[in-house]
Amino acid sequence: MSITIDEAIARLEQIAQPDALDAVKRDVADAGLALVNQTFMTSTDPYGFPYAPLKRPGGVRAGGPLRKTDTMRQSAAAEPTTNGVRYTVDGPANFHQDGTRLIPTRRMLPVANLGLPRGWTVMIGDSFARRMRERLVGG
Repeated sequence: MSITIDEAIARLEQIAQPDALDAVKRDVADAGLALVNQTFMTSTDPYGFPYAPLKRPGGVRAGGPLRKTDTMRQSAAAEPTTNGVRYTVDGPANFHQDGTRLIPTRRMLPVANLGLPRGWTVMIGDSFARRMRERLVGG
């Protein structure tokens, strides 16, 4: 495929348009929700560490920890913002995300002091590359 220099410049200028990153943020919001869902389904945090087992007698529940009603998993949401994407999980998720004296930490979202997990980094890079490739090459 060949394009003229004017076409190449026009495509590069498209990357600088305000909506260029909006599409990336929408992709990252959707793909990030899939990763959040994966933490619940596999009972592992975003870094791949398994959730602490349940402390109740028997300690086994179909689906694992944080899956009794699936309310927290179903409440996970993502919203593109000016600076990126905001992820939220309702219910007592904050107690599980950070842990308490009585509740072990069972993270469903990455945390700043640990950085982005590899899966999240790859997902963001792939989303960015795909959208920029669309703008440069077309379609």
